[in-house]
Amino acid sequence: MQINIDIRQRRFVGYALQTCVFLVAFFVSYMVVKDAVKVTVENQAVTVAEIVAVQAATARSVYATAVAEKLRRDGTGPHVESGIKPGYVPIPAQFLKLVGEFSAANSAELYHYKPGSKWNLDPGQGLADDFLIWAWAQLEEQDSLDPDGPRNWKPVWRFENLDGKKVLRYLRADPASQDSCVECHNAYETSPDIMSRRINQGIAPGKQWKQHQLLGALSVTIPLDKVEGVASKQTNITTALILAIFVAGFLLITWFNLMLEKHKRSMNRLSWQVTHDPLTRFLNRRGFQVEIAKAFKTVKEGFTRNVVLIVDIDNFKAINDSYGHQAGDDILSQIGKKLPGMIHGMDVIGRLGGDEFAILLIDCNEKRGLDIAEKIRLGVLDASVMVGGNLINVTVSIGLAVMDKDSMSTS
Repeated sequence: MQINIDIRQRRFVGYALQTCVFLVAFFVSYMVVKDAVKVTVENQAVTVAEIVAVQAATARSVYATAVAEKLRRDGTGPHVESGIKPGYVPIPAQFLKLVGEFSAANSAELYHYKPGSKWNLDPGQGLADDFLIWAWAQLEEQDSLDPDGPRNWKPVWRFENLDGKKVLRYLRADPASQDSCVECHNAYETSPDIMSRRINQGIAPGKQWKQHQLLGALSVTIPLDKVEGVASKQTNITTALILAIFVAGFLLITWFNLMLEKHKRSMNRLSWQVTHDPLTRFLNRRGFQVEIAKAFKTVKEGFTRNVVLIVDIDNFKAINDSYGHQAGDDILSQIGKKLPGMIHGMDVIGRLGGDEFAILLIDCNEKRGLDIAEKIRLGVLDASVMVGGNLINVTVSIGLAVMDKDSMSTS
């Protein structure tokens, strides 16, 4: 009974460990998927910002060369106060701001972009928040006082919360790429109004640029709430699929283990049946011979000495003939219950067949063997069985053999 309880306890612990491993594996998988989706969303947001910035810069360049420059040659051109000057058009930065406003409205607010600069000519295009101030400083570190050609500007970005929503803030340099840009802005910086504005901003007035120096930047904002909502839904679907796979795998492994355990029990039961006597549950002749062979090998190596007792029930055939086989089985069972209490735990008992038992006394000398034999003889006298109102008294005959390194065989 204790053995069965121990087996159930070990089985429960095994299932508990499997469940813990399953839960840990599922949690790790969920976190990996969640992190992968987060990284993917952020990387894609940066990619979209780069595309928007490149397209916006391209539109500004086309406007500057194909529209503003032509009008300049025709006698008007771009002007920061084009709204009150007939024949003039917005300067490229103002044009870019207008395109950004229309693009945001027509893209269902998927992105926003606008020009920004420390050297703003439009009061609404300055460095209006912490991100723009921080990012502009990063771009200034990449600038050169005397550039010898176009520079490989690295955009600056970070993720932050804006009005309670996660957004990507992205700033890309918009340098003075054409001589006309340089001439125009150098002229504006010497005008009284702009010089006064720079003083009020705490900036030294009279800034003059060279071609390819940092003149302005394009600010792109990508809201991530809609994309993350879709990603979260997809993450949940993927997680559910992973959970289903894990559960199926867990159930399959559990079923396999149960089948394996069942098969193992069946094999153990068959193995036990092959080597044990079903009535007394002692080793049968085959099982006892295996133990004798092991013990014989040990004594031949000179490590120990054993004693073998052969216990034979007197007049057993007559008992069977007179009272029936059930009476004989009852006597065998009674003796089987008494024998284990008369020997040590390491000793081995076997039923060789019929009325014959064998006992292997491990690490035992002849004197102790004789003492145990006498103990068994006297103990069996108490194994009387009442059959049909008749009390059957049982006696046994016991033979003894010493097994040591001088023994010739186990026969």
